[in-house]
Amino acid sequence: MKEAVFKGEVTLSLPPDFRITDILPFHQRDESALAEEVIDQRLRKGMIWKGIPIELKLIFLDQQATLHIESSELLTENWRHHFLRCMKRMCGLTQPIELFRQQWGGSEQLQPLFQYGTSLRFALTPTVFEALSWAVVSQQISVKAAVKLRHRMIQLCSTQTHSGLYCYPDARTLSKVSTSSLQIIGFPKAKADTMQRLCDFALYTSLDELDGNNATEMDGLSKQLLAIKGIGHWTVNYGLLRGYGYLDGSLHGDIALRRALQLLWQHPDDVTDKQAEQWLMQFSPWRALVAAYLWQYTGA
Repeated sequence: MKEAVFKGEVTLSLPPDFRITDILPFHQRDESALAEEVIDQRLRKGMIWKGIPIELKLIFLDQQATLHIESSELLTENWRHHFLRCMKRMCGLTQPIELFRQQWGGSEQLQPLFQYGTSLRFALTPTVFEALSWAVVSQQISVKAAVKLRHRMIQLCSTQTHSGLYCYPDARTLSKVSTSSLQIIGFPKAKADTMQRLCDFALYTSLDELDGNNATEMDGLSKQLLAIKGIGHWTVNYGLLRGYGYLDGSLHGDIALRRALQLLWQHPDDVTDKQAEQWLMQFSPWRALVAAYLWQYTGA
């Protein structure tokens, strides 16, 4: 274990309706705690920022969130601005859920989904690349299988913080891994090729600078991502939701969402993509947030 050369801290107040239970469970997917660890109301997570391994410690206490940033290298002077923005996104504080509540909080057809209230926030990844690459990993496999594949990918990239916590790779780190190496750990060839193409795109795109509440920017990025072979609408919409908190992506192709709709409607037959898409359309620009409520409804 090395000594941390750099230690920084940013703090912000949390709104009265903030629920830690919306945020922390997402970071407990990998039970081995390889690259993130949740203990009580604390999260430790490894990431790479500007080529430097960073250890984040996010602590929730008394309606306040504090992010401790540690590194074995000195960080540049704009680190505070970057990580404050990062913390706001991770906590879902950039998502305008109060506008959704005003518009749909009294909706009869959505009332069954509001069993825990209307304050649901979606947990985001520290970087947009992590969200998009996680969406690629998750394509057409179960969450359990995706978590195992993600675990092996992080190990393969083999970047660790000063304390030994593994870091989720950035685009540059992952781009150095060959597709054959990804195949050896379980990636189908098509998925490995898609991941490499995503890395190539991310290396020359300022993903973290875009605004998830700017529909024009999100539409433009969606079109760019859809032009990448192997990336479809589900991958884009889930990646933008998890990376930016973009709340209008239609996730009608998601199996768990369609099962939740089947339960909500008490439908005897499977709900089709088309039925889910048409139903979600009425909730634009909140389609992805409604999807999150559907997942919460069934515990998915």
